[in-house]
Amino acid sequence: MSPSLAFAALVTLASQAPAEPPPSPPATAPAAEAPAPAAAATPAEPPKEASPAPAAGPPTPAEPPKAEAPPPAAAEKPKDEKLALVLGDLRFSPRAQLRVRGEYIGDRTLSAGYPATIFLHRARGGFDAEWKDTAKLVFELHDTRGWGAETTAAPPAPQDVTVFGKVANSVDLHQGYVGLYLGPTELRVGRQEIIFGNERVLGLGDWGMTGRAYDAIRVSNKAPGDFGYMGFCSLVRDIDHVPTMTVPSLALCAAGVEHKLLPAFRYAPAVLVELTDAQTLLSRATFGARVDGAVAGFSYDIDVFGQTSWVGDAVKLSYLAGARAAYEVDTMMHPKVGAMIDYVSGGDPATSDVVTFNTGWGTNHKYYGFQDLFTNLPVHTLNQGLLDAAANLGVKEGPFSAQLAVHAFAPTAYTGGGSAFYGIEPDLVAKYALTSYLAFDLGGALFVPIGDALGRGTNATPWGFVAVDVKL
Repeated sequence: MSPSLAFAALVTLASQAPAEPPPSPPATAPAAEAPAPAAAATPAEPPKEASPAPAAGPPTPAEPPKAEAPPPAAAEKPKDEKLALVLGDLRFSPRAQLRVRGEYIGDRTLSAGYPATIFLHRARGGFDAEWKDTAKLVFELHDTRGWGAETTAAPPAPQDVTVFGKVANSVDLHQGYVGLYLGPTELRVGRQEIIFGNERVLGLGDWGMTGRAYDAIRVSNKAPGDFGYMGFCSLVRDIDHVPTMTVPSLALCAAGVEHKLLPAFRYAPAVLVELTDAQTLLSRATFGARVDGAVAGFSYDIDVFGQTSWVGDAVKLSYLAGARAAYEVDTMMHPKVGAMIDYVSGGDPATSDVVTFNTGWGTNHKYYGFQDLFTNLPVHTLNQGLLDAAANLGVKEGPFSAQLAVHAFAPTAYTGGGSAFYGIEPDLVAKYALTSYLAFDLGGALFVPIGDALGRGTNATPWGFVAVDVKL
């Protein structure tokens, strides 16, 4: 069966959208341009999809949601408004972003190899056009590349690669979709950003210069509030378009709801399924829920997910659980103290019925340390799972914010000898947001391996970055 059939269900769902609006839609969660997902706090993240992604710099490490702020006082200086041209019922808004980041990367093999210094950039441009209560159109191109990574043809073509060269596939359509308003429901068709809740299982991956976008059909409620829903199906790859492809076609479908019962309690169940046209139609299913809330300076965020994977004729199980809590003091610098723990199951698919939870669609940079040594599970942990315990301290005053986090990593299914430990990693990041359009970020980390569970060397490796992000 072709995974393309999954789209039909969503089209039917959209045509049956209720005429009467449901209870106020869900409160949006943090994150970039993705719309408010059902199980999403914004499709993290549910924020407005039309708004641009957050300014450069790493997302705050697995930090629980912050208490909602009261409306500003009348005498307070208004925040910068988004640029827009209004012509009757048509509202036209430009999209533009330039992010440049330099990174110093130590030897990731932990074997005292040579470090690397790289510069990366993202340039995006496009527009939003919205017809009141009717429809909207979003179009956004982007170019992502590493400085000096351009290539040229063989001699005698010009060999000054930074001037005459070209980076293959660097310019692409990041978003291009039409949204139709059907009462309280919005139907989106085309290439779009999508995120669920805190991006634990489905996120933008915005730390990477390319980020993620999906060719999808999606149905969701169009306004934020206390209740929301979202469902979509996306063709990730289609062998009918690439006959030489050696892997099966793949479709990703997901659905979820979000309900805020109290200021201190919101729950958001979700399910994701991956469909292929291989012998086993359903290749992986992920299901679970998130609960979070904030009151009187205290905030928490808990998620639990299970996963079933089909390996040949066998069904493998895996699971993930995480908890984060923090307390913010309402005083100068607004210090916030927090702690978190994440447990990711592990196991060798060849010998175990419980295997490593696959986090391939999530935004792992914000959870497992900024060095990104554990972003690709199970590959980076050799199928041994991951236990990550961390403590963090953050401060914020005006346009300045900073955070220190210390992680301790260990396997959850270690079968080797010696020390069953991966290592420790302190992370320190800071941001100065000069305006809502311009921000500067810098930070660093040091991973210190302990034991040999990672199967790499035993040398500590540093990492650092500095970035500027300009966005309309």
